[in-house]
Amino acid sequence: MRLFSPVLPALAVAFSFVSATSAQCTRSSIGFMNIGIVPNNPFHAELVTKTEGALPHLPSGSLSQKPQLVARDSQGRVRIERVTGMYKMDSGPDQGQALEQHLISICDPVAQTVTQIDTINRSAKVTHFGPPQRLPGSLIPAQSSLCAVKSRLGSLANGKSEDLGNQTILGLEAHGTRLILTPSAAVSEGHSVTTTIQDQWCSDDLAAVLLTSQSFLQNNQTTRKSQTSLASLERTEPDAALFQIPPDYTISELVPNPAARRPGLHVSVQPLQIPSSPQK
Repeated sequence: MRLFSPVLPALAVAFSFVSATSAQCTRSSIGFMNIGIVPNNPFHAELVTKTEGALPHLPSGSLSQKPQLVARDSQGRVRIERVTGMYKMDSGPDQGQALEQHLISICDPVAQTVTQIDTINRSAKVTHFGPPQRLPGSLIPAQSSLCAVKSRLGSLANGKSEDLGNQTILGLEAHGTRLILTPSAAVSEGHSVTTTIQDQWCSDDLAAVLLTSQSFLQNNQTTRKSQTSLASLERTEPDAALFQIPPDYTISELVPNPAARRPGLHVSVQPLQIPSSPQK
């Protein structure tokens, strides 16, 4: 068992990690997070996020998180790596040392799995998915591209959607969509109304979102801004080792359908150590 105490806080990263890895990953999936699941279009890059301003229960001021690492190989596998914070090890071979925690999500449409890797616990959880169930009367066409889905979902959301046209980002043509969300009168009654404006620019050539910016307004005044942009883009094959679980990691496996279990996979289960609140 590896015990650790947080040294630096993780700012909403753990939540986004859980949201990201809850998505299904199958041969017919369109995207994983903001990366299209497409073969023969490899790349690797950084995702850089910067925020300014304040919202209730969130820190104010300017903040730059460590870049996320994103990659897609020729098989269409997508990998996203985040740094959640620095933790001091209370036991184990690294006792007394401060280590960065990396949370890694790997979507494998060939194996139809999502793998979550925790570098501090030296553990991995593999979730299997069968063929997706499409809802009757789905408003998203089966053969849609990632950018088409992003644009379509904006028009389906409970808000106002605007077409921003095209612009060139990182040498790629990207199409922009703006979504404006304002709480309903019933939700906002007795509370200050926060309007969210999100602009998203997606490239069909790369099959990925290149830039997302969000503004939060209260009483028509901007209180917080956030921008996530793709950077250091290289359209080459990423290292195959990035998509593998390290051999000494503990693996747990979730198989909704036991028949989907991979032959020969040795599985041992070890409870994960969840970080407590950051020390003050």
